[in-house]
Amino acid sequence: MNTVVKIQPKDVGSIPYQEASFDIWDKKYRLTSKDGSPVDKSMDDTYKRVARALADVESEQSRDQWYESFLWALRHGAIPAGRVTSNAGALEHKPATSTINCTVSGTIRDSMDDILKKVHEAGLTLKAGCGIGYEFSTLRPRGAYVSGAGAYTSGPLSFMDIYDKMCFTVSSAGGRRGAQMGTFDIGHPDALEFIRAKRENGRLRQFNLSLLVTDEFMKAVKSDGDWTLAFPIGREEFEAEQPDLTNASKFVWREWPYTEGYVANDEGLVACKIYKTLPARRVWDVIMTSTYDFAEPGFILIDKVNEMNNNWWTENVRATNPCGEQPLPAYGSCLLGSVNLTKFVVDPFTEDARFDWETYRKVVKVFTRMLDNVVEVNGLPLAQQRDEIRRAETVVAHFHHMTQCAAFELARQQFEKFAEIGFVELFGRRELPQHRTEPVAQFEHAGIIKPLYGIAGFREHPPVGREARSLQREHKSVRHLAGPFAKAFRLLRAVIGAVDLDRGELRARIFELFRLRETLGIEDAAPRLKGPASDADSDLARRRPLCSHVEPSICAQPRPCVRL
Repeated sequence: MNTVVKIQPKDVGSIPYQEASFDIWDKKYRLTSKDGSPVDKSMDDTYKRVARALADVESEQSRDQWYESFLWALRHGAIPAGRVTSNAGALEHKPATSTINCTVSGTIRDSMDDILKKVHEAGLTLKAGCGIGYEFSTLRPRGAYVSGAGAYTSGPLSFMDIYDKMCFTVSSAGGRRGAQMGTFDIGHPDALEFIRAKRENGRLRQFNLSLLVTDEFMKAVKSDGDWTLAFPIGREEFEAEQPDLTNASKFVWREWPYTEGYVANDEGLVACKIYKTLPARRVWDVIMTSTYDFAEPGFILIDKVNEMNNNWWTENVRATNPCGEQPLPAYGSCLLGSVNLTKFVVDPFTEDARFDWETYRKVVKVFTRMLDNVVEVNGLPLAQQRDEIRRAETVVAHFHHMTQCAAFELARQQFEKFAEIGFVELFGRRELPQHRTEPVAQFEHAGIIKPLYGIAGFREHPPVGREARSLQREHKSVRHLAGPFAKAFRLLRAVIGAVDLDRGELRARIFELFRLRETLGIEDAAPRLKGPASDADSDLARRRPLCSHVEPSICAQPRPCVRL
């Protein structure tokens, strides 16, 4: 007897959660009280808790509206990261936790005091629920003499063991495994030891490991050249021994995360003592063998990271978050979120299956604002972390306002021709056309792009790596004009495409930008308009601060809106 099982098409939303799904939610994200009794009775209660906490960031008169919008987005596929889901709205029960998943430590200086200070900071960070990344190649190599102690150091990997045990202890107390990333420069004398570290059973198990691979090393591999392993010579050692730094067989000049206490030249490069010279391909083979056999270490093209960083003018990235997808500066942090795309499949398992793009767009739009509100309730434990997340937000807001002064004016002049600002995509990739288009000329005339053209060869060869750092020193007054353009222009295009504006409101926004110039510290950086189009436009500019919110009409920020 044959039995035929007919599978009925189902709506994706009708598929029940698996038992494992409930178990994960219950153990990791469900809010419970001190005695273990659940505060969140259901998953939807968790959604409501998160939506309420993030909506309370908004102005009082609009909180209820945003609560409904955030709750709708959560029910339709928006998935905030674990720390948001677990800790948002939970201050009454766990006030020392953060809504931020990923951080990077401050630079670990080569001193016992700073090493242990960073252990303390890392412990507080992990206790709050955040993962953390560090660079350890700033510590002197194994066997180097420590004059203060009259002994020889055990090297950076031994100190990594301290961080490893600390993470294991703190994560055990918190009931959640801690996450750490350790990065290491390929030019450090202990690089080979770092590459092989996890071959030792049980060592550094609370770490992911990644090598910081430079362009210089890759060129040496391609040319089958030699690779020098070196570490900076301290100023005290230099003054005591007075070595010949021009001797290329003993010293090499390299970039370093900081120059204090070392010998640096006018280009900002640090004198490094050569400990060993190896064939570059031998080092490469060790990396590839270890990666194949043990899946460690990872491979970060650090020069490329800094080249592509829009904030190159003020940041030197040397580490990433524990998972490695987000490079961050010292004390930097990032929050995460994802979208369940299966929620937008209409008529699944049928010939009429299709993707609901319209709902998807609405969810992403609301979810973006929701995640932006997470910054306001970050709960980061260190003042440096809180300052950095605010600095990044404020700096981006500052330059977005500045560039949009020009961008919105151009949009007003070409209101029916938004496509003409398509050149910004080229600028975002640092590939300015050889011959400036009319919009570029207008920006240049406005005084925005002109300083950049004044830097020799900027259009053809944008500054990267060492050249970028040199540019920062030589052109401090204009260095801030480069990086933010990409983000500002991409955001401008998104704002124009997402918000329906008539001419009056667009002009009102432009005037509001100029009104905020003094508050934001912007002077003579944008074109000036002759006056409002009408009294109504002027009144609109006075009543509402500029913002790019989903619904600008309900924005009532007490300060210049930082969401641009």
